[in-house]
Amino acid sequence: MLQIEFESRACFGGSTSALELRVRTEGTHLKGSREEYPDPIRVDQRLDRTMGEQLLHKLVDAATRAEHGMRCQSTTEAEVRLTWSCGSGLFKTFQRATLTGSLCSFRWQHDEGATEPYERVDGVFDTAWDVLEQATSPRPDEAPGAHPGATR
Repeated sequence: MLQIEFESRACFGGSTSALELRVRTEGTHLKGSREEYPDPIRVDQRLDRTMGEQLLHKLVDAATRAEHGMRCQSTTEAEVRLTWSCGSGLFKTFQRATLTGSLCSFRWQHDEGATEPYERVDGVFDTAWDVLEQATSPRPDEAPGAHPGATR
């Protein structure tokens, strides 16, 4: 189980969003909300285990990737709170972490060949944001007039 609460605060307001991913043998449950003006996003989906593992790896990678080169001076603050558990029954343990910083998710101009700057708070915030957005995007076979397996 992985829970992520991600919040942004700026001079003229902010937003609080949440994501919960539960990966089990029988499948995955993705649940969350993203406060987006004017229409908030709500997600409550069942996915297969493979998709759940892919999402989990993407989020863990964002949270554990090495930081380097960020010198953001944004007035938008970000806070990401992570809670995860491993095991089950008597062996279940919970861990928590909080990441804070400035939200600098815009793409920096950098020298050719230079490593792109990275800060974990931005990485987890953006990744969780994208996971919820992709979960609400219509799948090709759900688009009006689409046929399963058809290509365009």
